[in-house]
Amino acid sequence: MTLIRALAIHLGNFSNYRPLKIEDLKEKVSTVKHKFKTNIWTTRVILPKIVQDHSTTFKGASSQQVSERDLEKIIENSEELIKELGIDFVAIPFDYNSLRKIRTKFVELFSVSNRLFFSLNIGNLTGDLPIKESKDSIQLLKEIFESNGEEACTRFAISFGGQPETAYFPDTAAKNFGFSLSLRYVNDILNRLGDKKDLSDTIESIARPIQNEALRVQKYANMKFLGIDLSLSPWMKESILKLIEEVGDITEISPGFYTSIWKLNEAIMNTKKIKKIGFNEVMLPVAEDSLLKEYFASRKMTITELIGAISVCVAGLDMVAVSANLKNEVIEKLVLDSISISKARKKKIGIRLILANGKAGGEIKLSRFGKVPVIKI
Repeated sequence: MTLIRALAIHLGNFSNYRPLKIEDLKEKVSTVKHKFKTNIWTTRVILPKIVQDHSTTFKGASSQQVSERDLEKIIENSEELIKELGIDFVAIPFDYNSLRKIRTKFVELFSVSNRLFFSLNIGNLTGDLPIKESKDSIQLLKEIFESNGEEACTRFAISFGGQPETAYFPDTAAKNFGFSLSLRYVNDILNRLGDKKDLSDTIESIARPIQNEALRVQKYANMKFLGIDLSLSPWMKESILKLIEEVGDITEISPGFYTSIWKLNEAIMNTKKIKKIGFNEVMLPVAEDSLLKEYFASRKMTITELIGAISVCVAGLDMVAVSANLKNEVIEKLVLDSISISKARKKKIGIRLILANGKAGGEIKLSRFGKVPVIKI
């Protein structure tokens, strides 16, 4: 049965609704959550992107550059949202230049709460290859790891092309006030492949009833429904790799692998009656897919093949564990390979690398994701 993977509350530009009290917002969020008949797995809040050349998002911050005090205020407000609204996770997106004066403080934020997620945009699709920014972001990732450990790395995304507006974390930024959804529906599609229906029709038939619910909910809550990110993303035994193999009639990673991914992306793209927001593509987060983890552990799939998938989907280097002893230069090459393909596609990507204490070829254990292979490069 389809689950709402994430109900995301987008807080848009706070200056547009500064008079809105936390109690008013609490009532709206409660209404949105409880009017859905479909089960909701997680509830999330997305903040607007924090940039250097604008005043910061929340009340109490007025300077033209982000200071440590501004950052503390943002975290205080985020923790209030978690407590008062019953929120599971909060996404706080940053622009590269906004971290210049608050880098040390930023690293410390990962120890405040494991419900806070962060992204850092390091470049845009039309600019130069972000070589300096990539080096800097990898060094930042190492500082996050050294101060906060492996788990903290799962809550940090390197964004390229600008954070999109989506219910998928951490690579997201709120541009509007309203709510959006993402779905857990990989197995629903797998179970309907035998119907011989067009893939787009199958996706639409799964998403439409949930969209109808959302349209009713927006009236009750007086909060705009922004859309559904129809991205196909796994959760452990609900394996996207299994769906790719079934759609492409292939075994393991073999000729036809990328074609199968493209067929699924095309099916999402061709849905006509669903209000879409976000990525809307196949996702391959390694630590979140049991079969992907198995393939990397047994070396049936390589990191080069995973990066190659960016040519047909938003795979990125997503939830990939590599040894913390790996040289920065090697990690930078992985990031820049990913970004180069993203630029060629003219599509945004998010990168999540988990620095691991374990040796390449071994495994680590993460509380939310279980055992994860440390990939050999």
